[in-house]
Amino acid sequence: LIGLFYERAHLKSKRKTFFSHHKLKMFMMCDQSIENNNKPLTTELNHDEKNSEIHSIIIYFHPITDEKSNNQFYLQALQELLKCIIEKKLNLVHFETRPPLTLSNANQDIQYSCLITLETNEVNMNLLYEELRCNSFISRINLPNNQESQYWYPKHISDLDKCQHLLLKFQPELQTDHPGFHDKVYRERRENIAKIAFHYKYGDRIPEVEYTKEEIETWGLVFTKMKAVHASRACREYIDGFQLLEKYCNYNSESIPQLQTICEFMHRTSGFRIRPVAGLVSPRDFLASLAFRVFQCTQYIRHHSRPMHTPEPDCIHELIGHMPMLVNRKFADFSQELGLASLGASEEEIMRLSTLYWFTVEFGLCNENGETRALGAGIMSSYGELENVFSDHSVKQPFDINNAAVQVYDDFGYQKVYFVTESIESMKRELRNYINSSTKSTFPIYDPFTETVHMKSRFSIRKEILQHVKEETDQLDTLLNHSNFTLS
Repeated sequence: LIGLFYERAHLKSKRKTFFSHHKLKMFMMCDQSIENNNKPLTTELNHDEKNSEIHSIIIYFHPITDEKSNNQFYLQALQELLKCIIEKKLNLVHFETRPPLTLSNANQDIQYSCLITLETNEVNMNLLYEELRCNSFISRINLPNNQESQYWYPKHISDLDKCQHLLLKFQPELQTDHPGFHDKVYRERRENIAKIAFHYKYGDRIPEVEYTKEEIETWGLVFTKMKAVHASRACREYIDGFQLLEKYCNYNSESIPQLQTICEFMHRTSGFRIRPVAGLVSPRDFLASLAFRVFQCTQYIRHHSRPMHTPEPDCIHELIGHMPMLVNRKFADFSQELGLASLGASEEEIMRLSTLYWFTVEFGLCNENGETRALGAGIMSSYGELENVFSDHSVKQPFDINNAAVQVYDDFGYQKVYFVTESIESMKRELRNYINSSTKSTFPIYDPFTETVHMKSRFSIRKEILQHVKEETDQLDTLLNHSNFTLS
């Protein structure tokens, strides 16, 4: 049967075809493997379909009481299955026969099954699924955890409409020590602003908020005090980004900038966009948004009684802390790669990635001309945190991604430990090495033209990178051959 597949599909595999628990020749028929103790048969083939994803299905064939007839039936069923795959020109990544099951019915029927993994697009997969459902040999089809994950994740930027699961532990109506807990007017104000986020959908313009005099005064206090320490404490990337926002997004102490204005400007500079959110979202949802170069941003202002520190993200934290860095293309790329790594990740992996986010994007430090500078949003939007960073009470360690990913942090008070990176580029390199050290066989790849994410194998990723390098090299060659430009 495997020989039939090779002959008709004309596929060549760079890997050695292997059969677990068997020493079979390439063209040995499947019925021999069935008779050989019913042990699994597996093989792997090449796959190179563009814009494809990994899909796995388990196919259960109709059970038959007579074992001899069942073996013949199974062989015919497998032939029909592979014939269907070949005719549709689908790329077979993995094929594995499964040990037979003895059903607990009166006849104790024997049922065979097989696992196939394909690399193809969703449309082709749906067509195959519908055709197999009508096949007389097949009893049922099970779709296991495709893309190696049991966790749902957004495939298109519009799917972020589903990524707004809030964490309620910092909500003012639930936390007794929240500065707004006893302020009914403040809580009602928060609820009204939250409605904007709850009604927002992909493609909408972000509605403006008419801020009160008290909210603008709170913003102005923080804006003025934090701007005064930029020259002595902030990294160069932050200062440059802040100055751009002052110039193009009306950043000043007298008014609070609107998210739509910042969103449009930021999309032109780094490709990032903003969508409103009602509060602190779950780490999985927040990181998933970053994968699509989208930042979930609040619109409410912290309680006026504590302007210099807030236990939860608010508009001051987002606009003064995050936006100046997200204007920077390199830092935006780092944020997106952190988000991509989270798609389909386990809860344990999400915890590590969100901790990395905490000690880099939120509370990161960097070396700059021999000085320690702040790049984290949690530092640059909180004067109290800034004082704590550069005091003798905090510990500053060289950035090591494995240590940072498991470091315990304080999500309510000031941090006790901070990590100092050499540069944004070095931080990004460490993140890539960290991600590539994973045992996963597929990784999410973002397509900026369609704003979609596809799971791809290492083989496909390498091939696409090499193709891109070739195209760039050809373009450079053309440029050098048709101009007077010389390399010096």
